[in-house]
Amino acid sequence: MTIIDFSRTPSSEKQKAPRLIELGAGRLGLWGKPSPGKLGDWQSQGLTTVLTLLSTAEGAQHLGEAVLRMGLVWHWFEQANGQDLPAPRRFELLRELQTINREIDAGSWVLIHCAAGMHRTGMASYALLRLRGLDRAAALDLMQQMRPVTREGVGEKRLDWVDAWLAEFRIP
Repeated sequence: MTIIDFSRTPSSEKQKAPRLIELGAGRLGLWGKPSPGKLGDWQSQGLTTVLTLLSTAEGAQHLGEAVLRMGLVWHWFEQANGQDLPAPRRFELLRELQTINREIDAGSWVLIHCAAGMHRTGMASYALLRLRGLDRAAALDLMQQMRPVTREGVGEKRLDWVDAWLAEFRIP
């Protein structure tokens, strides 16, 4: 799997831009809430799609308007925090992630983000990778390569919740 590091940052320093993994025909990156300026920079390098995991109170709609003005594809799953989701919302998130997986397979570069890029981003990226057929260890390895702070911050209980969601809907 190829890693594309836009930050060109040594691993000992704070990451300044997403490290992308090639996934299917597309790419995937993880981040915290990006500024429109950063999105514009990344768009010039190939960003096509943004998945926002923020609440309205966190400015999701304002960011979404900026994303759409740039001509990017915007997906919004309103999630206020990194807590477990009730059953109907779990299904909605998994369905949204299946749509995003199809976009990746069609060649899109997708950025998944929440506010800090740790809990919600970790849950969603882990679920997306598991939906692609990766086992837990392989999914976590890719998350570590993309954004160590996401892998380290997501926490075991959130990973266990996602595994339970997949089992609940009989997704291997």
